Amino acid sequence: MSGRSDYAAALWSKYALAGDFTLEYYAGMRMSTTKAMSYPRVGDMNVTFGAEGSDLSTGYSYLVGAWDPGWTSKWTKLVRRAGTVAETDRPLVPRVRTDSGRRYIPVPYVADGRDVHGAWYYCKVRRIGNRIECYYDNELVLTYDETDPLKGHRFGLWTYDNDMVVACLKVSYQRCYAPDRLVPAPLPESSAAEADQVVLTAGCAETPALSADFEQSVGGWKPATSDRNSEVTITGSGAGSGLASLRVKNLTLGGDFGVVAPVPANLDLSRAQELRFRYRLPAGARVNAYVQALGREHFIHLSGASDSNALRQCLGSVDVKTDDEWHDARFDLAAALRALYPAAETIPLQKLTFGNLHPGYVAAGLGGNPFGCRYYLDDVCLAVAGPAERSVTWKPTAPEGKEAPALQYAVAFDRSPDTVPDKLVEGAATTAKSGALKDGLWYFHVRGKASGDKWTSTAHVPLAVSTAALSCLSMSPAPGKPWGGTPVTFQLAPAGGLNLDVTRSSLTVNGQAVPLVSPAMTYDWRARKLTFDAQRSTLAFEQGKPVSVSLAAATTAAEPAAFAWEATFDKSLDRTPPAPVTLAEQFVRDDFEEGLGGWGNLGGEKYALTVLDDSTAAAGKRSLRIVNPVLTGSWSAVPTAQPFSLGKYPLLAFDYKVTEEVCADLLFTLGGETRAVTFADVDDPYLKLGATEAIQKDDQWHHAVLNLGELTRNLSFAPNQYDVTQCYFADTGYQAAAPGAYFNVDNFTLLPAESGALGVKVKLVAHDPSGIAKFRCSWSDQPTDLPVGEVPGDQPEQVFKVEHEGLQYLHVAAQDAAGNWSEPAHYAFLIDNTPPTVAEVTPAANGALGTRTVQVKFAEAPGAALDPKSMAFSVNGNSYPLTALDTGFAPATNQLSWSWCLATGLFSEPVADGTAVKFALSAVKDFAGNASAPQDWTYTVSYAADKEPPLPPEVKCSSHESVVYDTFTRGIGNWTPYGSAYGSQVDRTFDAAKGDYVAAVQLGAGTSYGNYVHIGDYDLATHPMMSFDYKIPAGVQVFFHLYLNGAWYGVPVTGQSRTYTNLGAIPGIAPDGQWHTATVNLLDLAKATVKANAHAVKYLMLCNYGGTGSVVSFDDFHLFGPGANAAVFNWKTVDPTGIKGYSYALDASPVTIPDETPETAAPTATLGNLQPGQYYFHVRAQDGAGNWGPPVHYAYRVG
Repeated sequence: MSGRSDYAAALWSKYALAGDFTLEYYAGMRMSTTKAMSYPRVGDMNVTFGAEGSDLSTGYSYLVGAWDPGWTSKWTKLVRRAGTVAETDRPLVPRVRTDSGRRYIPVPYVADGRDVHGAWYYCKVRRIGNRIECYYDNELVLTYDETDPLKGHRFGLWTYDNDMVVACLKVSYQRCYAPDRLVPAPLPESSAAEADQVVLTAGCAETPALSADFEQSVGGWKPATSDRNSEVTITGSGAGSGLASLRVKNLTLGGDFGVVAPVPANLDLSRAQELRFRYRLPAGARVNAYVQALGREHFIHLSGASDSNALRQCLGSVDVKTDDEWHDARFDLAAALRALYPAAETIPLQKLTFGNLHPGYVAAGLGGNPFGCRYYLDDVCLAVAGPAERSVTWKPTAPEGKEAPALQYAVAFDRSPDTVPDKLVEGAATTAKSGALKDGLWYFHVRGKASGDKWTSTAHVPLAVSTAALSCLSMSPAPGKPWGGTPVTFQLAPAGGLNLDVTRSSLTVNGQAVPLVSPAMTYDWRARKLTFDAQRSTLAFEQGKPVSVSLAAATTAAEPAAFAWEATFDKSLDRTPPAPVTLAEQFVRDDFEEGLGGWGNLGGEKYALTVLDDSTAAAGKRSLRIVNPVLTGSWSAVPTAQPFSLGKYPLLAFDYKVTEEVCADLLFTLGGETRAVTFADVDDPYLKLGATEAIQKDDQWHHAVLNLGELTRNLSFAPNQYDVTQCYFADTGYQAAAPGAYFNVDNFTLLPAESGALGVKVKLVAHDPSGIAKFRCSWSDQPTDLPVGEVPGDQPEQVFKVEHEGLQYLHVAAQDAAGNWSEPAHYAFLIDNTPPTVAEVTPAANGALGTRTVQVKFAEAPGAALDPKSMAFSVNGNSYPLTALDTGFAPATNQLSWSWCLATGLFSEPVADGTAVKFALSAVKDFAGNASAPQDWTYTVSYAADKEPPLPPEVKCSSHESVVYDTFTRGIGNWTPYGSAYGSQVDRTFDAAKGDYVAAVQLGAGTSYGNYVHIGDYDLATHPMMSFDYKIPAGVQVFFHLYLNGAWYGVPVTGQSRTYTNLGAIPGIAPDGQWHTATVNLLDLAKATVKANAHAVKYLMLCNYGGTGSVVSFDDFHLFGPGANAAVFNWKTVDPTGIKGYSYALDASPVTIPDETPETAAPTATLGNLQPGQYYFHVRAQDGAGNWGPPVHYAYRVG
């Protein structure tokens, strides 16, 4: 048996149990096909017993891996009615978020010890007298001694928001009986069937409103998600007013129990009056009003859940009564939304729903909203304010299949909501104009009269009029008196209930505009108080001079009204110190007290929400909350969209507060490659840059410091290795975060590296109404020392010489003109005063040159890293910036290695012994700005010093076409990992046995990943051949995946694909850890399996089974087509003593080594009259010192 539901999936027994009993069953999780993950949450394999009817809230429920907001499955509970009476957080069901979904209790009789997929879990409940025992996998986990027995005897199996399968249910009992199938009929309730008559629909296009009295019909109100969850009808039994009201009946356990209103287009909530409605709620109804606006979800708390978060924010509460009697409710929706979105020009209502849209067990019917529960609504009104004169239109709608008869209409405008007009107007017009209405709430009423004196029901349209300007009841402090900078408050009195519209209002202070949405301004939307806080502005005032605050206050409908507050500034009354000093133009120093800084999300709000959190902070009043909005969301929150350097900003410090279900790491895109700093994730797939130390997931605040510069310094050399193009928190790999899961960050700071010797430039920022008189500034290595030295207040731009190196703190405070000192602020910097110094050059400067690599060792200098972009060599006057292919850097020895021959391409021809070669190294800078002295020296080419043979030549052939020929001497080609650290990692390394650079592939975790070998379209019909050198250890299973004609195929090497159809194997493979050559006709392999006219290739990948961490090596990888019978070859190599000559051969063997007799000094050869077949061109070079290098073997095919 299986069950699936977004709410409750329940199977109730027809029988009841009395006395002692045992319920036992095997349950498992069904692989989900409707959610973003196969197994989003293991748990809720529940049984309820002792229940009355099908109401979960009347019995006991054994919740196995109970739902919680974090979807942790951490708790297993025994619930009586809706209250927990026993629980345990002992690890029982597999937890897919925190522990990779492993099984905690060994079960020897389960095949292969399956954890989740195909796994069964044994659950059991026993009642013995008044004792209840709960078991999981045959271990006792919960007990409860009952003192007040429940009355019910029904039992059932169920799950919540999950997919569950159940097998082998067994019930042992003392007494089992079938309850009476006949139950008392419910009391009759007249269902006011929608009248079979013409219905009038009326509205004002200028100010659309939501109005429903349900007298004529349900009026477009519908079940929130499905008519299988809720039944929406009108009823005449005990209407809230008039003859009918709306009834919502629950047709399931829990569910959304919802009804959605027909929202008219362009209903602007910023201009709305109060939301008004009548309600009747029984004790078991748990419902709220849910408002969707500006793409966000909000709710008004009624009797349902009160949990408020970034996904579903609470706007406020209505004090409702759940006594099954009629009551009135009012809520100022405009004020609540304006408080959240003060800068929004309009706030269109997108959706209004009554019901339960919160997750949790109420949605399963546990704790409320049982099957058959009902609630009622009536007289719903949400009017939008507008001008005094209105035009209202209406139209008659006949029942389906009928035509509307000719009607005369009676209309009226008044302040009563339920007037029935009786004065007919002339003609059959369906438009009426109001004339000039006074401010307040009016109603338009219309009904139609057909022949035979038959009237339609009356349609009512609310019309809110608001034309009067705002007034100001009071100002504080009282104007016209001496003032010392205290907040200035305007107490407004809105006309017709409309509130202040900050987008149409303005405020100036002494003629200078102050934005109404800014730190200096606050508006209490419910109290209607606008406050200007000079202390939080950038304004300063002169002693004894007048201060004028002018407010132009407008509503969304009325024109601005002008109010002025005036006083004389007296600094002797200033008792408030300035806010702590900040530093201008600091890159990332976010304390979130005034805003989000540069934080955003990667990919939009679908992937992460970044919101300010007033409920918790490591310091101050606010922190940043990063919220995952959807199942499998990436949690991708971005501190800054600007690129930056981890050399310039090497230290990251931040406070964090995370729970155990949080899985997110900090990711950096460095030099085009994404690397992860392990934070709270357990399986991110990226190469690791480093890790935060001892992360604590205890929902408490902790501090973390990372030396990102030092971690980056250990990466392979690249000019851009420190360049960050993206930085973000994210859940990657197995994305399992629950919707609404979150963690908090505070005081997120990237600390810069600066040279105290050159001077640290800062601009001090402080504001106060009386002005800033002076600053105190000092430096130390302690984070909370007090500042001592003084700086005049009119000199905020300072250059500080800092003597001591390491982590140093600038301590600063400001004094206002009234003598008040601010709290000290402390800013950390990494100070490095030591310029880079060249300690040693190898070969020794001005000595003999016989090697293709020059090494420069720098003196050890802790602090800022060397800037790779500042490094450049010149040879014989020509400058060569360093690249990743020809440069290496060893952090342990601070040694730079440069393959100058490869980088410059010099000395590919004969060079005389004793030739002078001029070298120079630019001034090398560190990221603090310190620079070394430039270096220059002259080498003398020495045949005697040259002990290195030349590299194998790089061959090109113009007599056939190659798709790719990767020698790895000058690059890595397309040999890149597939997507992540799960794939194989490819490095270009020097292989001593070959005397050449090769691709060394460290095998990853399996066939889903591996590494690309080639990316690009080509046709096997024209380029059928593949040739490569390989070195594969014994026992390692590798193979190629070929993407051919839009499908994947395996090409066996030492192993084969277990996922896709395999083509024929590559012949003659020898996995013995030695170098060999393999050549194969891929077209011949493909034709035997893929019957098609075309054989189009797009990708070629190297994959493996097992052998994770083993290294296989490749060289001279060649995809090519047949060539002419006259083969033309050109080649090139370099050496520090030049190239004297070459020896070459062409034959059918892939391993021939040409002799040591030079055939030519020219790097070219044409070999003709070749018969059809497979050939290999072998060529090696001799340098000026007489050293012979290893050969290259170039595959060539004729025919």
